[in-house]
Amino acid sequence: MELDPGEHRIRVTTEDGRAVLRSVVVEEGVKHRILEIELAPEPVRVPPPPPESTRATVGPIVLAGIGVAGLAVFTGIALSADADYRDLERSCGSNCSHSDVDALQRRYLVGDAFLLTGAAALVGSGLWWLFSGTSRDPTVRASTR
Repeated sequence: MELDPGEHRIRVTTEDGRAVLRSVVVEEGVKHRILEIELAPEPVRVPPPPPESTRATVGPIVLAGIGVAGLAVFTGIALSADADYRDLERSCGSNCSHSDVDALQRRYLVGDAFLLTGAAALVGSGLWWLFSGTSRDPTVRASTR
């Protein structure tokens, strides 16, 4: 490109939008001068880190542990009560005392309470974990529309 003598400002723009502006002094009588203009390297684009998960873990794990403990206690009580039931059946058949039968029924009832507690804790733990959310990104919102 031909330029008149004097100071000129040259702007070079790349296709990706990077630009460089340089001042150049052209002297009279100088022809075919090569002007090198370096563009800064394209910046390395580092992707943002993924959002940290906020899915609840401690609460559901504790509740699941309570559920497993409840089921374990139920199993122990049920096995013990079944063994006592077989002993009563062998020893007195249908002529067992009301106090023995009532004690056995109470044990079955306590075992059932542990079964229900354990099952409810396991279901609650699963639901808690499932619906606890997965992103800290404040732009992620549930919509009720």
